[in-house]
Amino acid sequence: MISKIYSGEVMHARVHPAKHVLRFPHYFYAFDLDELTTLDREVKGFGYNRFKIASLRDRDYLQGEGSIKEKIMSLLKSHGADRGVTRIVLVTQARYLGFVFNPVSFFFCYKKDQSVSCVVAEVNNTFGEKHIYLLTEKLKSESGFIEFRHSKDFHVSPFNNLDGFYSFRFSEPGEKIDVRIVLHRDGKDIMTARLTGTALPLTSSNLKSVIRRFPFTTLLTVARIYKEAFKLFFFKKLPYNPKPEPASPMTIGRIPATMVQSLSRKAIEKVFSGITEGCLKVTYPDASVKTFGPENSTDRADITINGYSFFSKVLLNGEIGFGESFMESGWASTDPVKLLRFFIRHLDIDDDNHVAMKTIGLMLNRLLNRKKKNTINGSRKNIGEHYDLGNDFFREFLDSRLVYSCAIFKKKSDTLEQAQVNKLNRIIEKAGITSADHVLEIGSGWGGFAVHAAKSTGCRVTTITLSKEQHAHVTQLIKKEKLESRVNVQLIDYRNMKGRFTKIVSIEMLEAVGHEHFSTYFTAINRLLAPDGVATIQVITTLDHHYKDYKKRIDWVQKHIFPGGHLPSVSALSAAMSANSRLYIESLENIGPHYALTLSQWRKRFLAAETKLHALGYDRNFRKKWLYYLYVCEAGFAERIINDVIITFSRPGNINLYIDNADLR
Repeated sequence: MISKIYSGEVMHARVHPAKHVLRFPHYFYAFDLDELTTLDREVKGFGYNRFKIASLRDRDYLQGEGSIKEKIMSLLKSHGADRGVTRIVLVTQARYLGFVFNPVSFFFCYKKDQSVSCVVAEVNNTFGEKHIYLLTEKLKSESGFIEFRHSKDFHVSPFNNLDGFYSFRFSEPGEKIDVRIVLHRDGKDIMTARLTGTALPLTSSNLKSVIRRFPFTTLLTVARIYKEAFKLFFFKKLPYNPKPEPASPMTIGRIPATMVQSLSRKAIEKVFSGITEGCLKVTYPDASVKTFGPENSTDRADITINGYSFFSKVLLNGEIGFGESFMESGWASTDPVKLLRFFIRHLDIDDDNHVAMKTIGLMLNRLLNRKKKNTINGSRKNIGEHYDLGNDFFREFLDSRLVYSCAIFKKKSDTLEQAQVNKLNRIIEKAGITSADHVLEIGSGWGGFAVHAAKSTGCRVTTITLSKEQHAHVTQLIKKEKLESRVNVQLIDYRNMKGRFTKIVSIEMLEAVGHEHFSTYFTAINRLLAPDGVATIQVITTLDHHYKDYKKRIDWVQKHIFPGGHLPSVSALSAAMSANSRLYIESLENIGPHYALTLSQWRKRFLAAETKLHALGYDRNFRKKWLYYLYVCEAGFAERIINDVIITFSRPGNINLYIDNADLR
């Protein structure tokens, strides 16, 4: 017979970010799947699909009904990998007294000439899930080992996220076996796992002898895992990564719903049942499908729910929970923007009174947000958390000027680059900036407006920011453009700024002010603006009728993207302006629909840059968070529940305001 029993060693070695090594003696098996019934009959102490000291059961491997051999052949056939496979050897740990936990098992698939066609690795985690890595593309190697490479697609350890890839290195299961798996990330070896052993034929006497040598090995597997996790977390201080919901079709054995999750599912489905015009297709973790709304509707969206925790998370935390579930791979869609727009139209998902949004979860989120107040010190910290993520990060999806605000697309053929120039020119036109002006820009961004305004009009610009990264970038940009005499950048809060300026421009900075500081903001504008001056402010706004409820809550963007962020309404701005200045609104233009186009461009660039972003050190969790941010903002602007307005302010008696307007001459 070909089947064997091995005695050897398991070794785990973490190299980065902390060094940690674990070794322990181990025994395991190599079963020829065609020999299982013979082994059941001839080897005392071994049972196939029945209880013995050592046993193997079909239900422990792969998915579905049938024998292990039938299931592995079906898997290979479904992926076009069964051609020529005549024999399969399973390297695994059998049950001991009915118990087993296999971190990983390997199916060696042989051709008629006894060469290995492919290897299937079945990986189990401690959450009751398993994942199949089908390894078919052999790497060229002169080492004598069979080598493969595969992306990391499955959560096993809370101390590793899903970034990186595995290299697999196998010797064939002969007299000796050597299996090595290395996790690579960012050009570094993160962890190595190695399984080695020396074989004996699988006979009654050899089975008895090996089990006597290792009486508790199988029973200790899970205990060892938790013991080492304790060491890594408390002593090695490795960061903890929460388990994402499995999103790969190669992941099986998903965790069943708890009672709370089942009740939450019913509550969410009751909400979905209220859809009367569009059609929502929901695919559940068990692959069942249900539709809500008229199936003949042309307004369609789909969502695939990867784990039942989705329901309790959304019920407890509303739209925050929905976004956090996406970050954890709890759901997916063929078109996330379309799905979010569908929810906005048909479920009013942004309404805080919807589903269970007035719950303990939201109360806790509000309490956490109170620590993000936009005091002078708080603003500096809040701005840093968003804008100091790294200039290279923003460079990957913004235009060459790094303009991080709504563009204006005059024509369908406009590129993002041209559309941002259109917007900068619109701001200059609205403010009436000329070479005679000294402009104060509140919120530098990366210097796009300041440099463009100085070069195109000849004006002087003083631009201020609280972001250290932006300040460094703008300082270098001014030198590069040789504009030191006309553009000055300062690292200062607008509340501490002094002087008088003929024009004031602020492009999507007011969102970082906060409702309680609107009065301070307009007091500062009034103080800094020259008597006949003009202020032009571009700002993202929420709807007036929605603002009262909006002020009371925190949303996903505020919690995860913009700490201290707050979208004003036009009425709230007007009230603050009237109470704290002599300004009035000269004009208002809503360019919100252009933001959906802008965000679409950013989203496409962001997705195209995923490999580069990973190389820059932005992990999968971070990228998913930012991708959802782009999705949800694009949907909001497309459905016009948020807008982007350019408001021009001046004072009564400013008779020079229209002097150069050809339409009024």
